[in-house]
Amino acid sequence: MPRAERADSMRAIEARIDSLPVPLDDVMNVAPEILQGEIPDSLPAFTGVHVGASDRFWVERWPAEGMGSSRYYDVLEYDGRYAGTVVVPEPLLADPPPFFGEEVIVGVVVDPVTGVHTVVVLRFRMPG
Repeated sequence: MPRAERADSMRAIEARIDSLPVPLDDVMNVAPEILQGEIPDSLPAFTGVHVGASDRFWVERWPAEGMGSSRYYDVLEYDGRYAGTVVVPEPLLADPPPFFGEEVIVGVVVDPVTGVHTVVVLRFRMPG
């Protein structure tokens, strides 16, 4: 995990713990790493799995260092065959969940400055 991201994550965890109305020991189901004040050394391989309208699976990868504004989706056919990778130029909100169609993705993005939510339609073509 990049040093800056790790430090940012630790600050976010500490702020979250500080905001709890009870001691951390009183919170149920806390990960042992959090109780020990540690976070993993590596980022997860992916952040989500979505099922598209054409029965394809969309596996959302963790953004590579320096690519935090883009999202990479590895697309798998229903039988597990790799169909390709689609790059989305900005993160889509998880709620409401994005729609993954045959050649279109519809989702909601948030302007980082104004906080305004906007529906976006992104067209793509699978290699093939």
